[in-house]
Formats: sequence, structure tokens, C-alpha cells
Amino acid sequence: MIDDLIARLEDETPILEFKFGHTPIQIEYFQISNQQGNDKWEYWQHILQLKALHNTLCELKLSYDETMYELDDANHFWPFWTKKQRQRTIPRLEFKLTNIQKSITEKSRETEYHLEVINRKYQHLKNITEDEIFKDESNYWTQRLGKQLGTSHLSRLLGVSEGELLAVLALPHDQQRQVFDGMRQLLGMTMPMLPQKKNDKDMT
Repeated sequence: MIDDLIARLEDETPILEFKFGHTPIQIEYFQISNQQGNDKWEYWQHILQLKALHNTLCELKLSYDETMYELDDANHFWPFWTKKQRQRTIPRLEFKLTNIQKSITEKSRETEYHLEVINRKYQHLKNITEDEIFKDESNYWTQRLGKQLGTSHLSRLLGVSEGELLAVLALPHDQQRQVFDGMRQLLGMTMPMLPQKKNDKDMT
């Protein structure tokens, strides 16, 4: 029964407690991977992420308020509805409201972490203007394209994709070393001997 499965999911797993979304490492390193190495542009990218989150939170707040009004109306006028109308409308509005609340929690969590990163790493840039950031654009693209060419060359030498290598290079240096150490350790493992293919002489 679907009711039993839903109850098991809610009782036996943390799906109602865990807040899904981007993780702290994704927010701090991977979302600004193209801007890394230039603190002004790293800061700018965090601001762009916050701009998108601001729009999302505003939309979610409007949806939350609208759904609350609809639910209040449904509860207020329910004596004039048939039982089927109440059973169909009110649970669906309550479910919609719950999902909006979950989205608000998720996006709020991401917003708070972006703000924490800005306060921790870019406090000295908080009064800088966008025009001042753009003055450094030539240096930014020189640095970014140089890194891009180097990454492309290094990925061919290592035999890995550029995407995989860029993901590693987005991490702090200590983690990069750990990843490459793990790769070397794996490559250094003794592989099982494959059966040798018989040559023509052995076949005769």
C-alpha cells in the first residue's frame, strides 16, 4: 500500500530532517571554480549566486503567502463544500505548502552559507563596486584562459577528462594532494594477471 510506504519513508529515514541543496563545499569551491585565483571575481560570483537566491526566495515567499490564503479560504468555506471537495482540495494545498516550506529552508541554508563565506573570505571587498571589479576583467580572463589551456594539456598527460581535473583543481591544495595521492596509490596497486593469449604455435 502506498500509505504504508509513505509512512515507512517518513518514520524510518531522515528525509524530513535533511535539507537538500548545494553542500558547503559545492558552494565555497565548485560554484566559483572558473573564478578561482582572483578574489574580486570569486566575490562577484558569490554575489551573482546570492542575486539568484534572492529572486528565488522572493518567489517562494509569494507562493507561500498565496497558498496560505487559499488554504484559509478552503478551511473557512469548507462547510459549503461537499466532502469530496474538501478531501480533494485541502490536503493538496497542505502538501503544496509543505513543499514550499522545504524549498524555503533549502534556499535559506544556501543563502546563509554564501553570506558566511563572504564574511569569512571577502570582508575586504564588501564595499567594492561592480565597476571596480570589471576594471580587473582583462587580468581575470588572462588568468582564466591560461589555466584553461594548462588544464587541457595536463588532462591529456594524465589521461583524465578536463571536467574531472577541473573538479580536483577547484578544491583546496591539501585536498588536491590527497586526491592525487589516492590516484597514484590506486594506479600503483598490483593488477590481477590476465590469462595469456595462446599463439599460433601453441594451437598446432
